[in-house]
Amino acid sequence: MITVVSAVAPILMEDLGRRRVGRLGVPSAGAFDRASAKLAQRLVGNPEYETGLEVVAGARLHSDRAVTAVVTGADAQLSVDGRALAVNEVFSWPAGGELVIGAALRGLRTYVAVHGGFAAHRVLGSASTDVLSGLGPSPLRSGDRIALAHRPAREPLVGHVPAMSDGSDLLRVVLGPRHDWFTPEAVQTLLGSTYTVTAASNRVGLWLSGAHLSRRLHDELPPEPLQRGALQVPASGSPILMGPDHPTTGGYPVIACLVEADWDRCGQLATGDEIRFKAVEPDSPVRSGLW
Repeated sequence: MITVVSAVAPILMEDLGRRRVGRLGVPSAGAFDRASAKLAQRLVGNPEYETGLEVVAGARLHSDRAVTAVVTGADAQLSVDGRALAVNEVFSWPAGGELVIGAALRGLRTYVAVHGGFAAHRVLGSASTDVLSGLGPSPLRSGDRIALAHRPAREPLVGHVPAMSDGSDLLRVVLGPRHDWFTPEAVQTLLGSTYTVTAASNRVGLWLSGAHLSRRLHDELPPEPLQRGALQVPASGSPILMGPDHPTTGGYPVIACLVEADWDRCGQLATGDEIRFKAVEPDSPVRSGLW
């Protein structure tokens, strides 16, 4: 068992999410930063769709037995039994040892994977926690315990890979489907302004502050399907960027949609981070994404 000694925020169990369940009114959920989650699993020899832990703002974890583990994602201070670790470093977690994940120096979310995986109940084909609907394993808090799965896995092939970050604040979007509900000036404002991630942000969506986006049409919009990466604009004029636990429908117009290849970077955006948007054509190859 792994025991949560302490956690600044609830720890979530996440895999790559639920697929093709939007017609049921269920979002995909899954790791906010899928690239980091998949890397963690590969580094410890698991299939990349295996379940890991998504940690925000730091935690202390105790292991009852020796395991091989890794922490990926945000640039955080890490140690096991007082020995400093690097992000993306495969390490031996001794029986009775304590893993300490400090607050992130850059980024927001870290991902913990162990060789053989964690035991987690699957709902609709996934063990992901969905904070909006409540599907999946309950969020983990101090004192909670997580069972190890002992599933077959390859032995890790490498001990460490360098942390990669492009450092860019630019996110690519495809305009629409409702950009024509906004004034031409609003579209130019969206593409020419800097927006800041606010403290109201979570896995449902990133609430942004910045230049107001004025609407041309003020009709009532019937609920329409939403997807991860949709940039929805409520009556306040401040956009909301939908995350993995987004509602499946919404009644506010979507001015643009983030290309799938940039979804994962949003999982590392913290309060106060600034972002800009760049429009790309709908047939741009970056739409193909990472999955």
